[in-house]
Order: sequence, then structure tokens, then C-alpha cells
Amino acid sequence: MRLIWRLFMIRETERLILRKFRNDDAKRVTDLLQDKRISDTTQNIPYPYTEQMAIDWIGMHGVWFANKHSYTLAVVLKDTHELIGTSSR
Repeated sequence: MRLIWRLFMIRETERLILRKFRNDDAKRVTDLLQDKRISDTTQNIPYPYTEQMAIDWIGMHGVWFANKHSYTLAVVLKDTHELIGTSSR
């Protein structure tokens, strides 16, 4: 349990916050992925990308982590809390 907490704790830098995705991030994820250049250069992102796809993707993060498949964090601007990207392992 300690490892789980350490991996999903909020991490902060001077400019950024790394945190777990929340369901209310789905709209922003969808907006970011409307740029076709992203799907053209990323193997697992379809175009067009729907909000339901984002909800489903966010919903899988806990499952992937529990199965030791991966963990995915939201990258957020500290001053505005705007979601700008993702980081995963």
C-alpha cells in the first residue's frame, strides 16, 4: 500500500503538478485530442477522439496500475490548474 500511495501522490515543481486523472478531466482530454496531428503521431489514439473515449481511458488507469501494467498522471499548470498533457510509465 505504501508504494501505491507514493506513486499516486501529487508531485509538484515550480510550474507543474503531476496528479491522478479525474473524471472531470475528460472534456479537456477530448479537446486536446481534436488535433489530428496527435493521432497521426501516436499509435493508440484514434481520430476523432470522443469524450466517452476519454472517460473510458481515465477509468482504466486504476486497473492498469493494479495489474502493474502502467500508471498515468495528468500534467497540470500549477498557476491555472489547466491540464496540458500526460506522463506515463
